[in-house]
Amino acid sequence: MGTVEDHILLEGVTVKRRGMTVLRDAGLYVPPGIVMGIIGPNGAGKTTLISVVNGFVKPVAGKVRVLGEDPNALGMAGLRKLRRRTALLPQFSEINQLAPLSVREVVDIGRAGMRQFGGTSKKIDRKIVEEALDVFGLTEMKDRPYRRLSGGEQRKVHLARVFAQEPEIMLLDEPMASLDVTWQERLRKEIQQMWERTGMTTVIITHETHHLPDACKSITVLSGGSVMASGPPEEILDREVLARAYGNEVRVLEQQGRTYTLGA
Repeated sequence: MGTVEDHILLEGVTVKRRGMTVLRDAGLYVPPGIVMGIIGPNGAGKTTLISVVNGFVKPVAGKVRVLGEDPNALGMAGLRKLRRRTALLPQFSEINQLAPLSVREVVDIGRAGMRQFGGTSKKIDRKIVEEALDVFGLTEMKDRPYRRLSGGEQRKVHLARVFAQEPEIMLLDEPMASLDVTWQERLRKEIQQMWERTGMTTVIITHETHHLPDACKSITVLSGGSVMASGPPEEILDREVLARAYGNEVRVLEQQGRTYTLGA
């Protein structure tokens, strides 16, 4: 399993923005090879927490260790190296819809960090991109314009992009956001299958508990900028715990082994 320094360890992390505390004394431990869910209502601090992990946000207090490194102590070169090892799928696409890129070209962006600045794609890069396209069932549409895809198809392309990066840790921020129910379930299964193939450490942020794949064996709950609870799903996906996190008005529904939070 490795040591706590091997993957993700946050202790006593506090983040302030414009004089307001958005994370307070937060802790997180993600051991190697697991799927970790980070849940909580909108505005709970989930994206800020993952931004601390990836070195985009610097805390005012606390300890941060990612793959044995302190992101806040690294220069830009060291931070770039660390981010190559910790692929981030942000909540919103960063690809300009007007850019004339094909599906394959978007997936190839995941290899860009492995090349020298301005360097051209190498044989190994092309091979890994083709494998990523195949893993996510995108081979037949690889030459299609990215901008003409549906929202669900575009999210699938971005999953392939971060997969092509060959990271040690994958950070997924609301990967099913703004998708219809059919695509939410498709991507949930894609994430599950990806983990089954690779065993890659995966952190999924979501405010919808039913978006968590079956492989998720540990969940951390954020509420009001603080970690409210952490543990296995059978302890965390509990009516009382979820009511404290989301508010007493939330309704919790168990159906076919999945937990739904209605009104969250």
